[in-house]
Amino acid sequence: MGEKKNPPKLEFLVSFFSVMVCGCRTDIPAERSLPPTLLPGTTLDMPARDHKMIFSDAFWKKILSDGINSKECAEIAVHLSWENEAVSNKFIDYVTHGKYKYSQF
Repeated sequence: MGEKKNPPKLEFLVSFFSVMVCGCRTDIPAERSLPPTLLPGTTLDMPARDHKMIFSDAFWKKILSDGINSKECAEIAVHLSWENEAVSNKFIDYVTHGKYKYSQF
């Protein structure tokens, strides 16, 4: 899927990840409003393995440092942090400090 001379094209993967993430429910309580990014008819929960990947330092470091698909990155961040102060703070920490202050989401 790429090599040092020809790294993979992550722009398309980030677009794909955005659709996949927005197609899953978030961890917010039911009494709060749903994220505007939630795809209609969504009933899926994000598998733990995907959750771990989408919150990984390596993922965010790569796409933020390379400026890859900022619109889709923003959609992912909005979706996951909607009505969730802890996740919002972790995205802010990552963007401003380059790493998460906390070990887990």
